Amino acid sequence: MQISYWKVIIIALVCILGFIVALPNFTDKNYPFLPKERINLGLDLRGGSYLLLKVDFETYLKDQLEINADMLRRELRKNQIGYSNLSNKGNELILNLRDLNSIDKISSVIKSINKDLSYNFYPEQNDLVKLYFALDKLDKLQDLIFCICSIKSLIIIFKNLFCFF
Repeated sequence: MQISYWKVIIIALVCILGFIVALPNFTDKNYPFLPKERINLGLDLRGGSYLLLKVDFETYLKDQLEINADMLRRELRKNQIGYSNLSNKGNELILNLRDLNSIDKISSVIKSINKDLSYNFYPEQNDLVKLYFALDKLDKLQDLIFCICSIKSLIIIFKNLFCFF
């Protein structure tokens, strides 16, 4: 395939013209034959853009506790375990058992809902049960959430990058 001579000249002239228009962006001196205006480069093209990745882990944790509270409510009813006052207090779920003999059943129910949930039983406080995420499990969960968010951010960056091509 042979390209005609006039097409090569037009392509070369457009490239030279583009180089002349872009040249003021690379030098601080004003030459009379160069355009006076610079091309306004966006922050990402000037090298000043960075990605701030922050995960609101407290909100995520509260959402997870709400989800686990709903699942716990459903499983306790299904297994006919009497309880009262199931609520979310800070970073833990709190409930009162109606029957002291239900502690074995509730243990298996909790493990079936979420193996990362820990619990304490307080018989002296009206059979109070507190469910929470242990610190070591919270660290693992936070790392996992950070990795997921990082991967999602990378996917968005690559989508934006490849939409130009």
